[in-house]
Amino acid sequence: PSSYVTTSNLTITKASPVITASASTDSPASFVANAGASSDSSVVFKDNGTARWSIGNDSSASDAFSVSVGGTLGTTEKLKIASDGTTTITGSLNPQKALIQKSVTLADGATAIDASLGNVFVTQANTGATAIASISNPTAGQIITLVGGSSTNATTIADSGNFKLSASFTANLNDTLTLLVIDSSTFVEVGRSDN
Repeated sequence: PSSYVTTSNLTITKASPVITASASTDSPASFVANAGASSDSSVVFKDNGTARWSIGNDSSASDAFSVSVGGTLGTTEKLKIASDGTTTITGSLNPQKALIQKSVTLADGATAIDASLGNVFVTQANTGATAIASISNPTAGQIITLVGGSSTNATTIADSGNFKLSASFTANLNDTLTLLVIDSSTFVEVGRSDN
């Protein structure tokens, strides 16, 4: 039937059950869990009758998407994504996974780094004297590495203002400077190399 209404819960019991929603044409197919206005909408995964994980819309957390241990959203929560995109992870990420850093080439004459674009910033030949004066959109705890891409009018950073360096830095070819973002206005040197 195109619709099915029952006053009791619907249970399907058989060996290796599979429920498939398949569109008869090239059109969308979806599963909709529509809860009451102030109730959670979730899918619960059980192992031999014991709830192991639940995912869904957590009404009590301003309708955040939640991944939780057990059958109740928000209880022993491991992942929460708020409606504004803020993501909270409880626990630690696998330390054996490699950290992939996005590399960005700075424009000729660039005097600022946009930290939201990546972690590694490579300079290039500049047509004139060029100094990095600021870092925009930084995240506390972020590691930023500046790599010299050319010694022609090599980009510099002074040990002043928001930059807390052991000395001023000149990004000649293959030289590197690594900074730790303490907060939006404090960038501390954690290492450099003269290559």
